[in-house]
Amino acid sequence: MSTVGRAAMGSYADYDPYEARGIPRGIPVASPVAGPSGGGYGATNAPMPFAVQPPVQQRMTDDPSAGLGFLGAIDGVFLQEKVEMLEVITGCDTHNVYHVTPVPKGMLPEGVVPKEWIDYFTNQAHATPMLKAREEGECLERVCCPNFRSFTMDFKDGTGSTFFTLHRPFNCTIATPCFMCNPQQMSLVDGHGAHAAHASEEFRACWWCTRSFVARDEAMNELYRVRAGDCATVRGKCNWCAPSCCNESYDLDVLEPTETRGVGATAANVWPGWTCAGITDRSNILIRFPPDATPRQRAALLATMMLVEFSHFEWKKGEHEGNLAYAL
Repeated sequence: MSTVGRAAMGSYADYDPYEARGIPRGIPVASPVAGPSGGGYGATNAPMPFAVQPPVQQRMTDDPSAGLGFLGAIDGVFLQEKVEMLEVITGCDTHNVYHVTPVPKGMLPEGVVPKEWIDYFTNQAHATPMLKAREEGECLERVCCPNFRSFTMDFKDGTGSTFFTLHRPFNCTIATPCFMCNPQQMSLVDGHGAHAAHASEEFRACWWCTRSFVARDEAMNELYRVRAGDCATVRGKCNWCAPSCCNESYDLDVLEPTETRGVGATAANVWPGWTCAGITDRSNILIRFPPDATPRQRAALLATMMLVEFSHFEWKKGEHEGNLAYAL
């Protein structure tokens, strides 16, 4: 929102983000509070502090968007994996925990996201996350087959309301240069318990260099293809050593099902700087949704990125040591 728009709106204390945006009160939404000053991008592009408004006297069963409508009111999300000190110290895999903060509509500059924005989203996800999610699964699978493990992950707000849930089945994937058996999959269930999206990995030649994932809607129609590779992306970005201080973002390609062109979306695992998360191998995933996508299509891309997180980035972290099938 521009400086003029904020001034015309009057006091932030009188601003109702739900009424202004026409969003049901049961949907989490970021609302501006005290305006920023300065910044490297001027008043319209500088990071703006946001405070997350919790649902007000509304049950999820009363929400016509089934908990996914808020995805249409933002440009994207930033998912921060929390540092688990027990895992850092012992090396034993623990339950993954994520904090989610919104990317405000029309606030991000085009192109490469500046470091100031990454710092802002990192701080917001740590201090005032919009949603929180914790992996719930079998201890034996996490220890013996961490890259293939099954789990359920509820994304909840501060009141405990579940807005959507991710389900990942246990699939022992066998990948060779010629074929792939039992590819990794993930499904997303909305706040009403209905299947809303599906994500899966697909075989492609040289999969160890570039892995391909497919986002589908509830009817299993293909929506997007997401490619994760250490080699150059379609925009020419090299992902070697990323994310790190040497190469700050591991960029992914978000393409049409035919892979002929992009869809106006970006996705990356970014380096948060010299923080606890930055000196460990925790993920910090920034997703910018396609501008014309519906909330459910955005949910499908979100589910696909979480599948990339668990089957690709976790694998790259070295947590696949017990998964001999990937070494075939």
